[in-house]
Amino acid sequence: MDLERIAGARFDALILGGGITGVATAHRLARLGWSPLLIEPRDLAWGTSSRSSRLIHGGLRYLAHGELRLVRRALAERRALARIAPHLVRPTPMLLPLGRGEPWRWRTFAPAGVVAYDLLAGRRGWPRGRTIGRDEAETLVPGLRLGDERRVRVFYDGVTDDRRLTLVTAMAAREAGAQVVGRCELLGLEATEHGARARLRDLVSGQTLDVVVRSVVNATGPWVDRVRQRYGATRRGRLVRPSRGSHLAIPWRIDAAMLVPHPRDGRVGFFVPTATGMIVGTTDVADEGDPDAVRPSPDEIAYLEELADDGIPGMAGRERTGWAGLRPLAESPGPTNALSRAARYVMESVEGIPFLSIVGGKLTLHRVMARDAVRRLRPHLGTPARPARPDTAHLPGGDLATLAGLEARLRATGLDATQARWMVSRYGSQAEAVLGDEPPAPLGRGSIPLACEVGWAVREEGARTLSDVLLRWRLPELALDAEDETRIARAALTLLAHRLGLGSARAERERARWERERRAVWGGTGDRAAATR
Repeated sequence: MDLERIAGARFDALILGGGITGVATAHRLARLGWSPLLIEPRDLAWGTSSRSSRLIHGGLRYLAHGELRLVRRALAERRALARIAPHLVRPTPMLLPLGRGEPWRWRTFAPAGVVAYDLLAGRRGWPRGRTIGRDEAETLVPGLRLGDERRVRVFYDGVTDDRRLTLVTAMAAREAGAQVVGRCELLGLEATEHGARARLRDLVSGQTLDVVVRSVVNATGPWVDRVRQRYGATRRGRLVRPSRGSHLAIPWRIDAAMLVPHPRDGRVGFFVPTATGMIVGTTDVADEGDPDAVRPSPDEIAYLEELADDGIPGMAGRERTGWAGLRPLAESPGPTNALSRAARYVMESVEGIPFLSIVGGKLTLHRVMARDAVRRLRPHLGTPARPARPDTAHLPGGDLATLAGLEARLRATGLDATQARWMVSRYGSQAEAVLGDEPPAPLGRGSIPLACEVGWAVREEGARTLSDVLLRWRLPELALDAEDETRIARAALTLLAHRLGLGSARAERERARWERERRAVWGGTGDRAAATR
């Protein structure tokens, strides 16, 4: 977006942080007729919102800890999200292979927990749990290690692409009237007669500008306390206890998720299907370091390899990519693995205006968190211009009858099965608009990603840099190898340079930016080769 268009404008709320909580709050405010401006120094979903276990779920673990209210609310949201974004939140079978020497507590709790889980979810709008034979289980998860039981219990939970869910929520916020700007930072706040003057800097062009805001929402996740300190929040003490969760992405295709206790400590791990394989996670390690430099430790990589190999023998020796994110848990005494995922909201004052920080919570409950945040802002903003309406409108791409029907139509245009599945799972009913009239043109040796996606990312999704485009594809998890990754990045840069009219110097800066941000999330390109044994 051209930032000059908002220079000098007045906004009801300045939202700091382009993760799922921030964009959902912007969407909620805009739907009620207020004017939010959201800014994010990196790409949207740069932090926690692109580094989760990619599940929309109530959480059997929280059920085991007695957090029934949290689980019930999350299961209601799971059903609602699957209705408004069926291409992004898909009911997925989740296997519970038992009789493999797991801890007796898990073997006792898991079957009963699944029954309680289904009862809390209600009878409408979601598949019920069942049992399947060993042959069907091995078809869904090839190579899995089964125990001595003849049948395998299955329940259904939601699998998503967390980054895409954040992006389409941002698109919905823009459609409702919010301004959402990536690669932009807040330099400072200064009290004025009508609110606070916020000085912003465009991190792509270097341009600075001022806007006037009536409130600030600090939705920066692991950065919450740093942001509070930088802008002079009044409350003492920290609000966030960051916990690092690491994952491995492994190119092994599975058609169901799976819960497997770790053979070392019994902590339950996830195997989750993705577009190009599966992810295996997660860990829970206190992390007080720089949120901009979060990487799995060697011990975590070894721990996850052990989990992967226990669930599907032979995985530890396969090529894999590792990454990590920080859970912004609310500060409280005790170890991080005992902390609740319930959200916490703290209202302070900065330069004479309300400054609301949001911590804790979970991906599944982002709409609930947005509603709660707006309710706390409402006394300061006054009566909304529009009445509250049920959150039942489809997110962009979500207005489709069946996923299978759309895939069939795309196949008829010449896409292969992988391309059709990729386009539907990312864009839903907008897939045909993304494709346009041109034949599908893969950028690498594989059949995805497609050239048409670059233009769509810039035109419709607010991508401003090469890194924005490649991060949204999770390129290191997608490419066939390091050489293919380089090929795709170069091809995407050529398309981006043509669309934005970039000169050679700017194009080189874009390449360098991608290399820096790639290393920050996945390590260097050499890490992929080093992982192969």
